[in-house]
Amino acid sequence: MQYFGFVGTPDMGDINVDNMQDMAKLGIAMGIANNVINASGDVFAPVQPTGWVCSCGNSCISGSFCPECGTKRPDAPWNCSCGMSGLTSKFCTNCGKKRP
Repeated sequence: MQYFGFVGTPDMGDINVDNMQDMAKLGIAMGIANNVINASGDVFAPVQPTGWVCSCGNSCISGSFCPECGTKRPDAPWNCSCGMSGLTSKFCTNCGKKRP
């Protein structure tokens, strides 16, 4: 199979549709093109950063402390059983229950 420009693309001048072998080449080339088109959505998907961002500006930290300034990672907000949500303190501001 001859190629031009892109890998896996047959030279269309080489194909004779009267021949079953040439039809098979065309089918393979179309399958390759379909796989490339379908895969491109995953390739160009945005990368989501993980971790947390410190107040000093350092980002994507995976540990409990910032490697640049030593600041402790802030605790995630929690919801109390009394109905208060998004609490960041050690105790519920509504009922006084301790953070689990």
